[in-house]
Amino acid sequence: LQEAFFSQRPIVRESLGKAVEAGLNVAVGTDGLVGKLAQEVRFLTEIGMTPLEAIRAATLQGARLMDADGEIGSLQVGKRADIISVAGDPLEDISALGDVRLVMKNGRRLDPVLDEPVVSKRA
Repeated sequence: LQEAFFSQRPIVRESLGKAVEAGLNVAVGTDGLVGKLAQEVRFLTEIGMTPLEAIRAATLQGARLMDADGEIGSLQVGKRADIISVAGDPLEDISALGDVRLVMKNGRRLDPVLDEPVVSKRA
């Protein structure tokens, strides 16, 4: 599936670039590219989005398109939030999103490789 997707990149680049240029709302979904969200967000910057616009396409825009932005999609009091911490500033260098240092889901720290809660060894 990934090979088929990447072979379509020139077509996607052209059509999505036109959508971005026209000011249409764009949301990111990984579809069959599980674990490749950082690459998808970086791709959006390659076709003309700013890093902030690309990050919002992966967060808030998806929530809006699902009519769930009252509950998810941005960090606000009262909303559910799964968050990541990365090494670096993705607004300066979008590739920083590929260097995840911390993952929190449902308020618990996860092992980013195993997608399981990290058990603290502190008493």
